[in-house]
Amino acid sequence: MSAYAGNGLTQAVLVSSHIDPPFIETTQRVCTAINQEFGARYINGYERFPLQDVASGQAEQLFGYGKPGDVHAGLMETSNILYIRPELVKIQMTASLEDAPLSFESMAQLRSLRDFGTGLGYVGYPADAKAHYGEMWFERYATMFADVVRAYCRGEDVWDRLSITPILEQLQRQ
Repeated sequence: MSAYAGNGLTQAVLVSSHIDPPFIETTQRVCTAINQEFGARYINGYERFPLQDVASGQAEQLFGYGKPGDVHAGLMETSNILYIRPELVKIQMTASLEDAPLSFESMAQLRSLRDFGTGLGYVGYPADAKAHYGEMWFERYATMFADVVRAYCRGEDVWDRLSITPILEQLQRQ
């Protein structure tokens, strides 16, 4: 990204839905460093919105499901793929997977998800995934992030609306 900034691309929005605290913290540090070094306006932080809803317990009220510990390739993320690319999901295999939850409080302190779950690459409840959950997810978070990006394009400082640091600090205090 610094190569882009160094060549004149001074505004950029990094979009990811990889809600892994070490990844998010790293991308935020990179954006901050590029902004300071090049006078750029790089932002990231789509992940804040779903993390905020899950950490607060509001996801259950919003989506009609709420299973604690669904953090990687579980109910929410598998539902997303079922909505946007259902042909990529091996539904019979997914339906047979055991629950493997991890609390968000524990996740906030992790440096890697490798040691958790079943060793099959998921942490949560993939067997419960439904395409309509993915549709609700995209409707909510795309709208929220679009609002922030519009504010960013108007020149507003949106960093505080995207940072996950306050959420991680809250989880660590619990």
